[in-house]
Amino acid sequence: MSDQLAPLDRVLATKTLTVAVGTDWGKMSFLNDKHELDGSDVDIANAIAKYLGVKAKFVTPAWVFITAGEWEGRWDMAMGQLTPTKARAEKLSFPVVSCLSWLHLLRSWSLRSTRRGSLEVVLI
Repeated sequence: MSDQLAPLDRVLATKTLTVAVGTDWGKMSFLNDKHELDGSDVDIANAIAKYLGVKAKFVTPAWVFITAGEWEGRWDMAMGQLTPTKARAEKLSFPVVSCLSWLHLLRSWSLRSTRRGSLEVVLI
């Protein structure tokens, strides 16, 4: 299968969503007593794969490789507590921020309410 395919096209064609996770990221991603990957990142990735109708395959590269970008098709997405910054956005795509503390939100983001009941988060 060509690495020239867009990531979603490659996932659907191979029926596999390859996900980079850590093995020691607390409750987000860890090795359980059976030495299997476990945690909320694993659960979310499995749910995404199920939604797409594919199987999740997990890889555990070092943090430095995940944050370096240029994954070159080695995995399709990475899960973890990675704070979106302008510098990281030059190498990585942040289509969804699923976990964000309010303290960090107030320090690093600008918030604008565009209409009642809505909140727009803008990376500054």
